[in-house]
Amino acid sequence: MTISTWRSSAAATAAAEEADSETPSVPAKHKAGSRAAQGMEQAFLVSSQGSPSMKGKKASSVTLSMEEYAELLKLKEDQQKSKAKQKSAEKAKKIQEDLAIQARNKALLEQEDGEESEQGSDDNSPPSKKQNQPPFAQMDSPAEDDAEMADGEDEDEDDPNMDQTNMDHTDEEHEAPEDGDGGSEEQELAIVNANPPKEKEDSDMKPNSKVDASKKKPKSKSKGQSEKNYKVVLDNFKSSDVLALAERAKCYLRTQICFGNWVLDSDEKRPNWVWSILNETPSILPPIASAMAAKGLEIAGEDDEVKKDLLTYVLYGKTCLFNNIITKVRQCIAGYFSLTTGSDANIKVKVEWLLTKSNFLYGGLDIKEKTVNRSKPFGNPIIRDIIQNIWFSTAKNGSKSDLMTTDVLVLLQEEQEKECKEAEKKKPQLGDFDETVKVGNFIEARPAQRMQGCISATAQFSANDTFGLAQVDNTIALKALSAAKPSKKALADGDLTFSQMSMAKNTFLNLIEKYKWHKKAAQALGDFFFGIEVHHMRQLSENGEKTLIHYQVQVRREWHDQLALGNGFNIGLINEVLINTIYSGILNELQVASINQAQHHQANRSAPYVLAPTHTTPESVTPTCFGMELPKHNARRTAAGDWSTQMGMSFAMTGTTAKVAHPHSKTIITSALDVEARNTALRTVLEHR
Repeated sequence: MTISTWRSSAAATAAAEEADSETPSVPAKHKAGSRAAQGMEQAFLVSSQGSPSMKGKKASSVTLSMEEYAELLKLKEDQQKSKAKQKSAEKAKKIQEDLAIQARNKALLEQEDGEESEQGSDDNSPPSKKQNQPPFAQMDSPAEDDAEMADGEDEDEDDPNMDQTNMDHTDEEHEAPEDGDGGSEEQELAIVNANPPKEKEDSDMKPNSKVDASKKKPKSKSKGQSEKNYKVVLDNFKSSDVLALAERAKCYLRTQICFGNWVLDSDEKRPNWVWSILNETPSILPPIASAMAAKGLEIAGEDDEVKKDLLTYVLYGKTCLFNNIITKVRQCIAGYFSLTTGSDANIKVKVEWLLTKSNFLYGGLDIKEKTVNRSKPFGNPIIRDIIQNIWFSTAKNGSKSDLMTTDVLVLLQEEQEKECKEAEKKKPQLGDFDETVKVGNFIEARPAQRMQGCISATAQFSANDTFGLAQVDNTIALKALSAAKPSKKALADGDLTFSQMSMAKNTFLNLIEKYKWHKKAAQALGDFFFGIEVHHMRQLSENGEKTLIHYQVQVRREWHDQLALGNGFNIGLINEVLINTIYSGILNELQVASINQAQHHQANRSAPYVLAPTHTTPESVTPTCFGMELPKHNARRTAAGDWSTQMGMSFAMTGTTAKVAHPHSKTIITSALDVEARNTALRTVLEHR
């Protein structure tokens, strides 16, 4: 039977083109085929491309036999299968390489742990779980999966050596691979063939839990153990209350492990720890769920079998969590630290350096330069990525336990944020202020209700001490009441020296930062004190520092008052006009105080002392005469009006002798009482005139 229609020819041509496009990926042993197939392929190529003599003309029909067409289909099928097998072989090879790297890493860990500790046993580690596929064994097309499944149907068999006890402590939602891809049976066979079943690994990944594979001995199971060697699932719990308690307690245990509350499997306190988790579970649940969990706890306390199953099931949460962490780490650690390339010796050197002093935990890690930043412990981004992928993953195919743990962590975070907000509300709040407005040029004085009374009390202050009774041991004693008063050395803000104000300022700024004041207010206060510290008034005047101290006292008090009223200003902006006003006021106060002091001194000056008379006339000395001698005469006027002159010796003074002042002869009163009596008599005479 022949095919001569145009439709069949076109279909065969399209099939040949598709086969030709896939030819480069076909192995060499399948490219030869039969001679008929080769000739048929060439015929299709000629018909599809067209001969030189047939260009521009309508393509003619191709005549094929049924046998040739069947051979073409078979060739295409062989090509697809060979391509799938080639990919499967490459994947298996990569899996083997990855497992070899893991084996080397484990050997290095055991070698290092052997030098540090000889502890460890089979009970120190949770059972290992089923091997999961690495990330590169995913994302196969459906056609390729079908081809692999068809090609490996005869080879797939269950491995009788698989350790079924490893599944006893796995969670239901973790029976499938973590990445959600079941993989192909060929890949599972490749893993089993590359790695025969081993003893249980230490999934806790702790350095001090070293187990030597050569020292492990298979445990013989007694009859009692075989009876109880079954997996506890939710169907074991007949009561809905116990079921609710089991699910919530398992999730709560995982959450406690996240915060570091967990014990080793070898610890004798482990059952008590799990039971404490069960007892705490009802207290963290909503009212309805809490009532159900509390009732389930009562049932477990009365039935030992239920309690035992409950403890076992809750412990699955720990094993499941650790296995999940190990799986995620194994998937990303090789690629992150570049352990998939290079020779075995080079990889060994890298791993040894990473394990030295736990270099893999630090940030700033550079494997090529072999440097880390010791100031960033646990700063490696891989730690953050693993935590995010396990507890905060947004994948839809995530496990139920992971989602529940994530929900609990989110609720805890919300609760902490709520507590922080409530604590923020309890703190005294400062009002907002305008950063562009500064304090006014004048600050009104505060009214004092009892200022006059305070002044009078100060004027009538008596220094007499008042005593009161005080008990000293078993004795009653008198104690001055002034001792219970505030210290006289306590100074007001305005009486502080500039150095004292500066020290108090530093303490104040540290405290507002400690008690979480608003950054806006803290910044304004910092600018305020800094402006006072560097102000030019400190160098220009001897009263400049006193002026600045008064300025900070008045402005700071005014700032708090205006904040309470909603009219806040920026205290950090210095008002020069107000500073000059305060300076003028201080100068006026000093002038007034100086005048008052002078008047007070004049009024309180005591009476002068009464002294004995002082002789101002020196003893008489015979004058030494110098000059011409003149005739003496004594000029007297007679009754007739003539002058008579008395002749005698006399000398004209030349000015070289000292002149002596002769006081008038009168009585000197030296008694204050006599002076007062004389004045009194004079007043009496004047009054009676």
